[in-house]
Parts: sequence; structure tokens; C-alpha cells
Amino acid sequence: GQLGVLLAKKARALEREDFAEAKELSAQIAQLQGSGKAKRSSLGGSAAAVEAQIVELKQQKATAIAAEDYDTAQALTVRIKTAEKRLATLKSHNPAAELVAAAGKVLQKLEVAKNSAIDGDDFDGAKRAKTWAATVGEAQRVYQREVGEAEERRNQAVAAEKFEEAKAAKGQIERAASIF
Repeated sequence: GQLGVLLAKKARALEREDFAEAKELSAQIAQLQGSGKAKRSSLGGSAAAVEAQIVELKQQKATAIAAEDYDTAQALTVRIKTAEKRLATLKSHNPAAELVAAAGKVLQKLEVAKNSAIDGDDFDGAKRAKTWAATVGEAQRVYQREVGEAEERRNQAVAAEKFEEAKAAKGQIERAASIF
């Protein structure tokens, strides 16, 4: 029904991280449900959190089917499919992890450069490589911490349907990625 369509649209908006649209759709869902408060979709979070959500949604769907509440079962099917897509995205594409891995490769190259400099008695070169490695390593740690904190804020905000906060956290993640 209409509820399932709205839930699917909201899930797609959350996948795109279009928090303004998700907020508007949440209001429409709440109005349709007549409760003044939309059900939480909780599509943010880590892969483990999304996996747990899928298990919970499947249990709710089974309960709805047993109660012959097919509208709810249909809406839950849409939410399950959306959560499964989100899980696949989380597992397949993680820009933060890619940037951290790239920094790791740079650190490995700097270690090789340092060792080569030492082997060639170029101790100034070894010192420069060591200094660069320390700088890259510190930048990598700061980036991981800041992005991790911003991702957690975004995921919590999405789960609580606080879409303005989610949008702000998304901006912080994007700014951190552009700097690194």
C-alpha cells in the first residue's frame, strides 16, 4: 500500500544520504500511520548493526504474516531489501577504509625508502623518510578518529531520524575525505 511506497522512498533517500527528503518522507509516514511519529527504519550503522537489523526485520515480517497483516509484511519486505542493499554497500565500498589503506601503502613505501637510504649511507634521506612516515602516520590516525566519530554521529542521527544532524555529520565526513 501507500505506507510501503513511502517506506521504500525513504529507504532510497537514506541510501543516497538525502536527509532532507528522508525527513519529509518520515513526516508523511507518521501522518499516514496517524501516530504522529514514524516507525524507525534505522538504516545507519555498521555492517554488524545492519545485519542485526535484518534479522529483527525478518522476525517482525514472520510475525506479521502469522497475524495475516499483509500490509505490514509488505512494508517490512521493502525495509529488509533496503537494509540488505545498505549492507552490501557497507561491505563493498568504504571510502574511509580505502583512504586509510592508501596511507598504509605510502607508509610502506617510506619504510622502503628509509631502509634504502640507510643501506646507501644516506642518513639525511633516512631521517627525511622517517619524518614523512611519522607525519603520514599521524594524519592517518587523526583521519580515522575524526571520520569514525562523524560516521557514528551520522548513523545515530539517521537511526533517530534527526536528519539535519545526519546531514551535518555527512558534511564533516566529506570535508575530512577531501583534506586527506
